[in-house]
Amino acid sequence: MTQIIGQILSEDELAHRELIRKDRTKRTVLNSFNGDRSEIMSCHKEPLAYGNDARMVLGYDALVNEAGDFIVPASDQYHIIDHKAFIGDFEALLAKGSLTISEQETKLSENHSRLWSRYWLDGHNVDVQPGDTVRLGFQIRNSYDGSSGVQIGLVAQRLVCSNGMTRTGVTGERFYRKHTGELDPDLMSNWMATASETFADWMNSLGTLGEIQVTPDYFKSIFTVPEKLDSEDLALSLGADADTLRRLRSIPERSRKAILQEWSVTGGESGWDGYNAITAIASHNTKSVNVSERLEKAAESFAQLVQVTH
Repeated sequence: MTQIIGQILSEDELAHRELIRKDRTKRTVLNSFNGDRSEIMSCHKEPLAYGNDARMVLGYDALVNEAGDFIVPASDQYHIIDHKAFIGDFEALLAKGSLTISEQETKLSENHSRLWSRYWLDGHNVDVQPGDTVRLGFQIRNSYDGSSGVQIGLVAQRLVCSNGMTRTGVTGERFYRKHTGELDPDLMSNWMATASETFADWMNSLGTLGEIQVTPDYFKSIFTVPEKLDSEDLALSLGADADTLRRLRSIPERSRKAILQEWSVTGGESGWDGYNAITAIASHNTKSVNVSERLEKAAESFAQLVQVTH
């Protein structure tokens, strides 16, 4: 039985806050993992009690990892999908499709409640622009703490500078399942069968970005909130989608400034230059996986925006 004490754990409020901060960090911060798959911890349910008198909590269980660390309370309807089982099913599908891995990168939170991994495919490099090659791969995610369902997505990396890219925004381009039942490998297999065509469409789409001219003023207007623009909202006046602009302008100001600086330093002139300015910040200027992925998604939004308006 896992018991949550319903009293402040310390009379010192600052010490209590620090305890909460450390617990959150233990669950949320993703760290590089270089161990064997067998070392990845599973998770199980235990009865949940609350307070000094250990009152049972009906309808909820405690999720606990193999080390005995409490992760989160969860509804008794929540179905645990084991990290190792998910990885095994996914890698079996890669083998079935004769896809070999050239490199793999895995990150886990300290208590293993969150899993993130990227698989780079051997022999699947594409020249998107003359002399500019990207390699293709897959990204998977899973969690025990409810922060994420089971996910498989398409990723690419620009080899000349290691910028990461994530394919987002189109229905069917990401496999996603909630923790409501067993993970069906057949559903994963059906989705994987569409990956080759989706990769091709994505690379063709990126290939057109080099043909789209983007002026410095236009690029600046895309990443500047209206109240800080020196003149009219150029992007909006040229037909940019308002919702897409709001998403791009909602990126933290620090990241937007870094993107504009990267564009300026590299002498950006095209949609491809803009795309790479964003992915450069996503890959090299942040330690947070979540922030990095948000910027990779922003690069896709930017690509869609300039393709439509040009």
